[in-house]
Amino acid sequence: MIKNLIERNKSVFVIGLLTLTIFMSIIIISEVRRVRRGNDSPKLIRIENAVETSGTTSAEGNSKEENNSNLSVLDSVYSEVDKGYGKLLIEYTSKGFIPNYAKAILGQKVKWVNKTGISVYIAQNTPFFDEFKTPLLLPANGALEFRLYKDGKWKYQNPEAGFSGDIEILKP
Repeated sequence: MIKNLIERNKSVFVIGLLTLTIFMSIIIISEVRRVRRGNDSPKLIRIENAVETSGTTSAEGNSKEENNSNLSVLDSVYSEVDKGYGKLLIEYTSKGFIPNYAKAILGQKVKWVNKTGISVYIAQNTPFFDEFKTPLLLPANGALEFRLYKDGKWKYQNPEAGFSGDIEILKP
């Protein structure tokens, strides 16, 4: 009886076995690649008492249309985010942005620190933040701070050198 069932449904069993083999191969190959690259998911980093660098410029992500009461609410929310997560520190070196991929919390400040003796510009790859419609200057041996006020994946670059970075901005 079981033998007859297997004989009648042989093609279904073969297709099922083939599908299982393909999916297992995909899973194994992707896991091996991830381990070889050491591509563990990035962690949120809290930086205690970030020191301001001389030549620091700031680009706040606040809309000019907001009234004072909204600003005070935003300030308190941003203050809590700053206490909980600190600033996301990204260094710009001769090798590019380090880290070149990071996760941040909505409302968190990112601080780019230029470790080179050359002023560079930071531009966004696709329109995301109004403040970056035109590239912003990251002064030589200086810093640039910006509050991340939209969630999503944001890609930026130094257009002259071709170095780029991504920040995944998560809702708290």
